[in-house]
Amino acid sequence: MTALHHSAGIVHSARTVAGLLLADLPERWRHTAGVARQAAKVSRAASPADVDYLLAAAWLHDVGYAPSLRGFGFHPLDGARYLRAHGWPSRISSLVAHHSEALTVAEVRGLGSELAAFPRERSAASDALTFADQTVGPGGRIMSVDERLADMLRRHGPDSPNAAVHPPRAAQIRAAARRVKHRLAAEALPARYAPEAEGPLLFPVTANAVPGARSEIRAAADVSHLRTGDPDCGDRDEFADQR
Repeated sequence: MTALHHSAGIVHSARTVAGLLLADLPERWRHTAGVARQAAKVSRAASPADVDYLLAAAWLHDVGYAPSLRGFGFHPLDGARYLRAHGWPSRISSLVAHHSEALTVAEVRGLGSELAAFPRERSAASDALTFADQTVGPGGRIMSVDERLADMLRRHGPDSPNAAVHPPRAAQIRAAARRVKHRLAAEALPARYAPEAEGPLLFPVTANAVPGARSEIRAAADVSHLRTGDPDCGDRDEFADQR
């Protein structure tokens, strides 16, 4: 593997790809941009070496909602499969696959084995991604974790797979949020401003919006040339004792 040429390169590619895939889903895009901003704000809770993975995964976590990516009809899995097929680092596709305790929902939907094809990571970075996703509601509104969980139940309904696994999933999400807050308190530092995470994209960019964009889209979608040379970028488990 070649080294990442620019530290922000993979984050920029993630933002570009997410904006294009979610171009027809403006509310989902606003949520995605909000999650990326939240991830940037809590990025000090993760190792500096993990920040680019965290921010890229934040931009890409919901690309599985794109109609063109629909396969199993479960967005963490559909998104992760797309990323794997297009050469994204396995760690990013795995973070997307398992964001916000997706495995609990996958199992009740009969997709546990498919999602398990992506190594599950338990780390400060995965906690930060869950925290970011679970503190931004539809349309990008900042919410508490409890508000977000209640909103999810309302939107999906009492008979949904999400509702069926709500107690254990909610407990795991709250535990991740507590760990993030504990790490930030230990750092006792202000949140880092990350312009790459915020960026100028207030609305998705379509392929027709910029001359020559289609070739740029193809280049952005395949990021195998940006993969990191870190041999320890795959499955991690910092919290095995908390399962």
